[in-house]
Amino acid sequence: SIMATSGIVLAAVLFSTGGLVLPIALPIALAVLVFIICQTLLYFTESRYSRFLQTTFGRYMSPQVVARMVDHSWGLELGGEERNLTILFSDIEGFTTVSEQLHPNQVVALLNEYLGTMTAVLFDAGATIGDFMGDGILAYFGAPLDMPDHAERACRAAVGMQAASVQLNERLAAMGFPPLKTRVGLHTGDVVVGNIGSDQRRDFTVIGDPVNLASRLEGVNKFFGTRVVLSEQTREQAPPEILTRELGRIVVKGKTLPVTLYEALGIAGRTPVDQAAQARYDAYAQGLQQFYAGRFPEAETIFRGLAEAGDPPAAYLAEQAAA
Repeated sequence: SIMATSGIVLAAVLFSTGGLVLPIALPIALAVLVFIICQTLLYFTESRYSRFLQTTFGRYMSPQVVARMVDHSWGLELGGEERNLTILFSDIEGFTTVSEQLHPNQVVALLNEYLGTMTAVLFDAGATIGDFMGDGILAYFGAPLDMPDHAERACRAAVGMQAASVQLNERLAAMGFPPLKTRVGLHTGDVVVGNIGSDQRRDFTVIGDPVNLASRLEGVNKFFGTRVVLSEQTREQAPPEILTRELGRIVVKGKTLPVTLYEALGIAGRTPVDQAAQARYDAYAQGLQQFYAGRFPEAETIFRGLAEAGDPPAAYLAEQAAA
């Protein structure tokens, strides 16, 4: 366009000063043609990039997140970067026993129904699916797009998975399947995230010790009899609207220092907590104080009473206090 404009100006000057006539139709036509070709190439390049992102990341995250990646021209270079993310691990309690009682085709149908339900909850919270491991799910929040509220999103997703399980089990019962119980572990920390692999094969994934710890916390649920366990790092970054109670300090496998753990109880304004439940939580906190102070008989007495009232974590800590 600059060349065409310059040609028109030059032709006008030469004509006005010396009466010289220069042909300008051809330069203008060429400029228009070049412009059209460039815009066409740009359109197809952007369309191909968009399709590439959708194909590559469509199985990892929701269409809304992929669309945001396209809008932000997010790259796909090989390599990773360090980020603070919240990692979520989940699995089905006792799924091996359940699967042994079913035909393989039934197991596939059951898993498809379960994973489809949980994936919808995770996508709705903005999660990226890292991997499906049989009945297990690895997901993370805060990548590839930045999410300052990734800890809150992960907590809301974990609570949402428990709520979704209620309706899921109703559908499964109608299909002749047994009910499923989902256990979730959450941890927040610095990991390496990105396209990791080779030029021939790469995966968008996360690597680092926080990933391993999140997996360990998922397994801690079976000791406490809980459904959602989160680390103190996740608790610190999550807002007060995420209702939790401290479960205790334990040394998880692969660690030498104790980790303070919390149980997710629900979302403020959405999860009712009656007076009886609050009284149990307050008594549990008193039991923890006695336990931390080394007054184990007193702690055991409190925990035994709560265990008889139907508090599974208290039953676990009562055994620890008696040991």
